[in-house]
Amino acid sequence: MNEPEVRKPQDGEEKQRDPVARFWLSALRVALVVGLIVYILSHLTGGFSEPMKTSLAKAYTEELTLALDGTVVRDEVLLPATATGAVSYLYADGTRVRVGAKVASVYSGYADAKTVGELAEIDRLTDLLADAEVDGTSSVADGVKADAEIRASLLTLADKTRRGEYGGASRETETLLLAMLRRDAILTGEGGASALLSSLKTRRASVAASIAGSSTDVYTNTAGYFYSTADGYESGFDYASVESLTPSGYRTVLNAGAQATDAVGKIVLRAGWYFVSAVKKEDALPLSVGSSYAVDFAASDERINMTLVAKNEENGEVLLVFRTQSMPEGFDFSRTQRASVVYGSVTGYRVPSGALRVVDGVVGVYVRSGSTILFRTADVLYESGAYAYVSTESAPVTFYADDEDETNDMTCKGLTLYDEVIVSGAKDLFHDKHIN
Repeated sequence: MNEPEVRKPQDGEEKQRDPVARFWLSALRVALVVGLIVYILSHLTGGFSEPMKTSLAKAYTEELTLALDGTVVRDEVLLPATATGAVSYLYADGTRVRVGAKVASVYSGYADAKTVGELAEIDRLTDLLADAEVDGTSSVADGVKADAEIRASLLTLADKTRRGEYGGASRETETLLLAMLRRDAILTGEGGASALLSSLKTRRASVAASIAGSSTDVYTNTAGYFYSTADGYESGFDYASVESLTPSGYRTVLNAGAQATDAVGKIVLRAGWYFVSAVKKEDALPLSVGSSYAVDFAASDERINMTLVAKNEENGEVLLVFRTQSMPEGFDFSRTQRASVVYGSVTGYRVPSGALRVVDGVVGVYVRSGSTILFRTADVLYESGAYAYVSTESAPVTFYADDEDETNDMTCKGLTLYDEVIVSGAKDLFHDKHIN
């Protein structure tokens, strides 16, 4: 078999190709050299550096707070259930009720939830209208008093609606209805709520007869503030001796856990209540017994002024006991609370904590003044999160004054208002450095 013939390029062809190849090879070399030069110059001139970022030094006031995990303690009496079943409550949590007031009904034996709901609503309206009934001894003066109650209720209703307290506005609407019925019955001699009551009772009898079941009413034997929940800690803390409670006594109650209860609710006997929390001794140092503090409760997003009535120390730990009479509408009185107490405030220039530097043992920041970098001393008063609060009167300092070489002495002033504090984007900083 004949071998294939390999054609060799002629001398003329090789000479024609070489100039083209040499041109592109030379161009590539030039591009690489130019790119390398540009890369080096960019590094030398900061071309690849992050742009310098600064933050103006401005004065802010920051609250000084102590975070607390604690417990709410109130003077509470349980409302035991006299039957089992679905419970309907007549009052909203926090409502003040009188001695012997009917506060709930327990519906037993009803399988139909819809029927239970209808019965509960009829009973609630019946109890509401019963309060509007007047007897034959009522006078015109009583009617005038009811008229004044209507005007006051209207103002309260408007105020709660304006503030977005729609739960309170709904309850105030019922109060307004009762006052209007009483006034009309007294001043006009009309039957007031009698006709409505008769109609409701007839309807209830019809609904109750349609399905098997029974209802049991729950009454209070004491006056106070009604709440529909019980967590089992009602008898754990002795309200009368809370102010003498020690950290170990506090933990004993918590470790014992909640007590089993079949209560349908509870009555809080008085408005005064406590918030107690155990902290380290050193954390309690800024707080003074007898002083009033703002306490922010996370669950309710509510700030309440409370008096510190006790700081009971034991083995390096302190039980803080705060007390108040304030019971804001809608406040979450859950037993366990996360809160923070405000014990003071600090005013200073707020700068990012990452901008702080140490030169010759002195804390300060670098600032930009036109095309010059300067070092400013910064007496840090307080740090919170990502920020530090610096004194508005930080003292000037002469650096390297102790090395007996006056030529390198450097005097730097303190941080001043509206200084441009360098936050990022600058390297190799030093006092009196010039930049482009």
